[in-house]
Amino acid sequence: MNSRHLLSVVALAAALLLSSCGNKGPLVLPQKNAAPDGTSQQVKSS
Repeated sequence: MNSRHLLSVVALAAALLLSSCGNKGPLVLPQKNAAPDGTSQQVKSS
């Protein structure tokens, strides 16, 4: 196996692995009025 073929296989494998990362579905932009994580209403446990 020559180096050009090996490079093609590695590039294809990297593209397949990287394409499976991230969120699925449409892009959802945060609303301007939304509170940052951790500052939302806390639930009291009894």
